[in-house]
Amino acid sequence: MTIAYARLLPTRGRCLSATFVRKRLHSTVVLPQPAYCSRKRVEVTRAEKGREKQREVGRRDGAALNIVQKPEDCEPCIWWSPIWKLDRQSDSLPATGIAPDGPSAAPPLSRTTVFWHSLMDEEESPNGNGSDLESGFLKEDHGKSQVGPESMDINSPTKGSLDSDLNIGNLEKFCKEAARAFFKEWGLINHQISSYNDFVEHGIQDLFDTLGEVVVEPGYDPSKKGDGAWRHATITFGKVRLEKPEFWPEKNDIEEGSLKLIYVKLVEAPKAEGFHGGKVISVYFLYATMPIWIMFFALGASSDKEVLEMIDLKDCDAGMINIILATIKDADEQFEGFRSLDKAREHVNALIKNAKFPPSESFDEYVAKYLFPNIIGHRTKARFLGYMVKCLLLSSFGKRKCDNKDDFRNKRLDLAGELLARELRAHIRHAEKRMVRAIQRDLSGDRDLQPIERYLDASIITNGLNRAFSTAVTAVVSSKIMEPILDKLISCGMEKLDEISLSSLSQTHKVFLNGDWVGVCPDMSSFADRLRSMRRAKLIHPQVEIKKDKHQKEVRIFTDAGRILRPLLIVENLKKIRNLKGGVCSFQSLMDQEIIELIGVEEEEDCQSAWGIKYLLAVNEGISAPNYSHCELDPSFLLGLSCGIIPFASHNFARRVLYQSEKHSQQAIGFSTTNPSIRVDTLSHHLYYPQRPLFRTVIADCLVRADYSLGRRDSMTRPEYFNGQNAIVAVNVHQGYNQEDSLVMNRTSLERGMFRTEHFRSYKADVDNKELTKRIKLKDKVAFGKIESKKGRVDSLDDDGFPYIGASLQSGDIVIGKVAESGDDHSIKLKHTEKGMVQKVVLSANDEGKNFAVVTLRQVRSPCLGDKFSSMHGQKGVIGFLETQENFPFTHQGIVPDIVINPHAFPTRQTPGQLLEAALGKGIACEGSKRYATPFSTASVDDITAQLHRWGSERVLNGRTGEMMRSMIFMGPTFYQRLIHMAEDKVKFRNTGPVHPLTRQPVADRKRFGGVKFGEMERDCLLAHGAAANLHERLFMLSDFFQMHICQKCQRAVNVILRPVPGGKKIRGPYCGFCQSGENIVRINVPYGAKLLYQELFSMGICLKFETEVC
Repeated sequence: MTIAYARLLPTRGRCLSATFVRKRLHSTVVLPQPAYCSRKRVEVTRAEKGREKQREVGRRDGAALNIVQKPEDCEPCIWWSPIWKLDRQSDSLPATGIAPDGPSAAPPLSRTTVFWHSLMDEEESPNGNGSDLESGFLKEDHGKSQVGPESMDINSPTKGSLDSDLNIGNLEKFCKEAARAFFKEWGLINHQISSYNDFVEHGIQDLFDTLGEVVVEPGYDPSKKGDGAWRHATITFGKVRLEKPEFWPEKNDIEEGSLKLIYVKLVEAPKAEGFHGGKVISVYFLYATMPIWIMFFALGASSDKEVLEMIDLKDCDAGMINIILATIKDADEQFEGFRSLDKAREHVNALIKNAKFPPSESFDEYVAKYLFPNIIGHRTKARFLGYMVKCLLLSSFGKRKCDNKDDFRNKRLDLAGELLARELRAHIRHAEKRMVRAIQRDLSGDRDLQPIERYLDASIITNGLNRAFSTAVTAVVSSKIMEPILDKLISCGMEKLDEISLSSLSQTHKVFLNGDWVGVCPDMSSFADRLRSMRRAKLIHPQVEIKKDKHQKEVRIFTDAGRILRPLLIVENLKKIRNLKGGVCSFQSLMDQEIIELIGVEEEEDCQSAWGIKYLLAVNEGISAPNYSHCELDPSFLLGLSCGIIPFASHNFARRVLYQSEKHSQQAIGFSTTNPSIRVDTLSHHLYYPQRPLFRTVIADCLVRADYSLGRRDSMTRPEYFNGQNAIVAVNVHQGYNQEDSLVMNRTSLERGMFRTEHFRSYKADVDNKELTKRIKLKDKVAFGKIESKKGRVDSLDDDGFPYIGASLQSGDIVIGKVAESGDDHSIKLKHTEKGMVQKVVLSANDEGKNFAVVTLRQVRSPCLGDKFSSMHGQKGVIGFLETQENFPFTHQGIVPDIVINPHAFPTRQTPGQLLEAALGKGIACEGSKRYATPFSTASVDDITAQLHRWGSERVLNGRTGEMMRSMIFMGPTFYQRLIHMAEDKVKFRNTGPVHPLTRQPVADRKRFGGVKFGEMERDCLLAHGAAANLHERLFMLSDFFQMHICQKCQRAVNVILRPVPGGKKIRGPYCGFCQSGENIVRINVPYGAKLLYQELFSMGICLKFETEVC
């Protein structure tokens, strides 16, 4: 078989044609013009009919390229050429609709395949003259066949082994360089920066455009009569001009107004007679519920048959038909005669206008604005509504998978631009209401309107954004694509939805753009492949996501912001790596050369991706290699950033990996910020001597910064991603103090400074600015100052009311002094659990007329009993005992462990990765080499076992007796983290103290000197230990002890009252109102809660009786 390839280049002022010369065939093919060119028809003529003026530019092995003069009415465009594979046994032309008299006259061609390729500009051709014949566009393979450019179909990648010079080592080196380039170019917050820049460039203007025209109605005044007495005003926002910021605190986020949703749902029919399940379909739109059949006719449907064609009941069964029939009957019963367009519109409009929040627009306006706003035309909206009905029916009968809102394909991440836009919109609406009220006052008072600056208070927006700012990835997050893409879809073969008849919908495949049905295509596979080819050729944005759903016969395209995209290698283009001179220049250059592309969550299902290069080249005996289309840069990139730096994460239980990545990595104490002197965090912790782990991972290496100026300039200069220290950990049972996951730590190591941290807490107070605030009375003004206080000690305060730097404050001391003009004390004092040294004092002001002060206290904390620690494998535990160094076991080299962990903690929590880390760390420390612990791609367990045979078998000596221990104890370096959960912050103790005024039980807050919550399970534990007396004391005597008086005669509670006695005197004592007697009354001890329950039941008419015995 002879294969002839032709590739055409765009030239200035000319269109191109390809001439194929064979034994029995000599034909000229004139390429079709793109959709926006004037010439539409494709012509094929025989050589003897060719009348155009042609100039031969090249000939190679029987194939020639000729140039045809370009029509004058043809606009410059990007040309696409079909590549014909012609069979030697057939002299016919490709059966793709190319014929002299139109598409129908094309003769058939056997075994023909059509590929599509993007073209380069003439200036970009390798030989520089616009023709690439000599550079390999027409290539010959040993005289047997001519090989052209590779296919662009990602679902049909090229099979076969790669070139010999592209071995595993070279490819893995390239993948590491590409990963470094990705992190260097995109970084960890590039998506946030891009989102913010997009908001500044386009989002702010779009926000003000959506506000629309503000109409100010005058206030009602009955004294004014006549048409000329009422005045109105309108405000329209124009172009937004941004000035250079003068200070940092600026914020932006928008809140999209109230979201108008439409629901299509199955509900119980009011009269389900003879229909399956008694279900009907209703639609909820703008707070009004109506039968969906009426909505179809309101949108322009003319008959029931047309509605059924919109729904497309071709694959529906009898149960779905019954629901449709029940829906039609329900619509007829609710509104008869709705099949007239005007009556259906009037009925829907009446329902919506009578809803809870009726719109002010007309029917056509609010339908265009709120009902599928991105779809134009009522009938097009009706078609999409019919598609929703069909999806609902298929899902209800189990023939279509329901959408999962928690799936990442249905999630969108709100980045800085979206959050700032939401916040900004809310504050603009607030300022707009204030502006309207101010304008109304001038309109009602017959005053002339002033410039807009007099009414619009910009400080509302500024202060709101400042308050919002003060409150507290191995992938790319897509940004909003502004360039239009609909024309590109049409050029790939899509037909618009409004240009196709209803009868042909079932024979085509649907095309969705950001969830909106925009058109159909005859073949979704070729359409998706062409679109992906355009994406690789940079004709459309590289962040466009293309999903081909074969089951539902849909092509879903996404260009919205917030999607997660991952970089993947294109397998068929790996041979282009040979053309890279000097290594990887940038990540964008790899995308330009079509070596790497960004794949979304949904599109990833269409790709067959290899975990890594070694899986791509692995060949199993008797098993054919999978036909991979893409390949991961590294297997660990399947995980996120916090998971990818966990050593041997692939060996651990998934829940423990999530503990480390989601919780412990955030709670670990480590490096401080680079601006601690100007930060006023409420609570922060700093580790004294943070270290980086001995092991390395690929993701950690990718985070290297070449311009890092601090510390050593080695291959790992970003240690701040690891918050912890390397500790010598022994796996042993030490005197029973480390049961399960608890730890025994070396007291001497802690005294040397191991895991020592600083605890910072800030206290803030504000006062009114005297210069800006004039409405407050003189005696009510509060200022910072020092006064003799009854609240606490003021010995450490200066005259301005602030403590001096380095002052030692204890519980009960005044930390910030505030005094009113009247002499009242408004000072802030430390709680009974707070103390520390004064680190800094900050005094500043804000735009609200407030002066505020911040005092930060520092407290040095060494680990103590009850503090929480964790390894990088989610193996968390608290300190159970602090042992001196002399009592610990030690090796013949004198190495004493810092931490002793129980061996039973590993099988119960399924974390063998920690043992592998300790073994690898021991080899690194003894050998001095650099070793990797990257998940999925690290050394095998056999390699680590061989290493342990060299350094793992060592005996230890008993620290107490000095004898050699019979059992060997495994000991090795492990990276441990100290978490923010400390016993000093959680310990609670009290004898008696504040109680709740209603129940008289201890309050719950620790800072208020409250008690500990004690439930039934805690009570059972004390009873099991035989501590009944302690239980009685804690829960009764020191909680809500109370005494009640009970009448032994009627067994009811009595009250203590003041009553007269014979002789004219009055006495105070218990008296039974039921028995009219003060005798036979006893006093019992009960919880105050029991007495309160008796009183509440008595108020409801329920009287309790108490049986008492005198003891």
